[in-house]
Amino acid sequence: MDKLEEILKQLAEVGVSFEVQEKNLYQLTYDEIKMELFKKDHELYLKTRLAPCPKEKKEALFSLLMKANQLGSGTYGNAIGLDNQEKFLTLTCQLPYDIIYKDLKEKIELFLGCLHFWQEEIKNFSQKPAVGTNG
Repeated sequence: MDKLEEILKQLAEVGVSFEVQEKNLYQLTYDEIKMELFKKDHELYLKTRLAPCPKEKKEALFSLLMKANQLGSGTYGNAIGLDNQEKFLTLTCQLPYDIIYKDLKEKIELFLGCLHFWQEEIKNFSQKPAVGTNG
């Protein structure tokens, strides 16, 4: 078992479980939230679905999300993007490959906080009437 798997096992004490999907890919679960943790180019990435990609007011939402992504200022250093099929907005966090347990635990907590914040913001955004409409 490699060092990362040992660290992931320790996360069970805070309710995070993991499953090996394939080499360099783990599925983490916390309170029914599924996240992927994968190794790529000597870095680790934590990624999850944020929300379905909207069909209406897409450009206005993307503008808001681009501002949030600017230097990670509105995303706690994470990045909001799209999945490959452009069906879901995603949240991604880049982590050092040699991360220690304490730091990974803290990063996951911040990541989940960011996830919940932006899920609520996107929900509220989608419920607002479009600019220039009566409503």
